[in-house]
Amino acid sequence: MKFEEWIEALAKYRENVFRSIPKDGWFTQMVLKGTDGPDFAYSVGAPQLGLPEVIIIGVPCEYGADLIDALLKKLKGGEPLYEDAPYILAGTPLYLRRLSPKRAVTMMCLCDALHREGFAAFQIVHPDPKGLFPWEPSYDFPAQELLFSSDVKVPLQSVR
Repeated sequence: MKFEEWIEALAKYRENVFRSIPKDGWFTQMVLKGTDGPDFAYSVGAPQLGLPEVIIIGVPCEYGADLIDALLKKLKGGEPLYEDAPYILAGTPLYLRRLSPKRAVTMMCLCDALHREGFAAFQIVHPDPKGLFPWEPSYDFPAQELLFSSDVKVPLQSVR
């Protein structure tokens, strides 16, 4: 495929994604990295509902998409969004950590193209196989790239 054809195909894909975002929902973009790194999935369009965009890294894309959908449905239903507070989804405790705008734009390019003026984004942080989180001693799950500083503990606060 020539570069110009690739650019045209990418533009068509982006237009199709933006058209597919329901008025009362969001689209979930799945990114299969193969040998280049861990797979990830992220929401596109959640801010139209007053919600942040969310991303999850290091789990199979279909599972990540299910977790994104379950979380955003809870938030859309009125559950408060708190930073650094656990949510139980699919029987697993998960945390939300705020991404810097620069990291959000880098990882969530469809969101950047859609929103253009910035957007709030959070990473869904899952435990390692031992049930430990990145800020706990002995955490070991290199497939989950951390898009936030694990050194900084964010005070519990509403972000909505």
